[in-house]
Amino acid sequence: MSYDGSGNAIHGFCLDRPWRVVEQTESSVTGVFQISTDAPERAPLWPTDAELTIHYVIRGTTLHSEFTVRNPDDKPLPWGLGTHSYFRLPLGDSSAEQCTVFAPVIRSRELEEYLPTGKLADVPDAAKLQDSPDYGTLKLDNAFAGLQTGSDGTVETCVADPESGRKVIQRFSADFQELVAFTPPWTSAVCLEPYTCTTDAINLQQKGLEAGLRTLRPRETWTGFIDIEAQVPK
Repeated sequence: MSYDGSGNAIHGFCLDRPWRVVEQTESSVTGVFQISTDAPERAPLWPTDAELTIHYVIRGTTLHSEFTVRNPDDKPLPWGLGTHSYFRLPLGDSSAEQCTVFAPVIRSRELEEYLPTGKLADVPDAAKLQDSPDYGTLKLDNAFAGLQTGSDGTVETCVADPESGRKVIQRFSADFQELVAFTPPWTSAVCLEPYTCTTDAINLQQKGLEAGLRTLRPRETWTGFIDIEAQVPK
């Protein structure tokens, strides 16, 4: 596990341990990570055992990721899942500053030293990703709560390069109702991170604040997906 400057654990149990590949083809791979098997020394750090299976498959210009969380234990499993989707800019030969960034954000989470306080606010003017602002106007390190779903029940973000007409669409299941957005100062890119819960959710929930933390009953499973599609004009 890695830690921030304040000693908080970040990025979960799976960051620095190998996964077991259980199936692989030319266009797909499936990996499994179970705390008791793949990081047994970390088992005391969580209330129960947990198993995560991820299936990646390339379908045309889309990377499809399917996630299954399983509770193999006889006690309730509190859990949350998020990914770090970095999109490098520009997508064509234009400048990164002219690209646009869209996410259907509804509310913003107040942060103190990078951790949510549990308070919600309107999306600040400098981070209104629902208006598809130009990348050159953004300096993001924001957490959002509540994402607008489409008519098909999914959530969609978009990074677009108007000059080339290229787009990267990220589409995910509606259980991912939190989003972290970040523009790294060391490169031209934007990170749009779908989360099922906000950062520090387990502590917020214990304070009676809704943070998206989920619980699986013994032997219960949850499945969700994230698609990343590259769209190129013909």
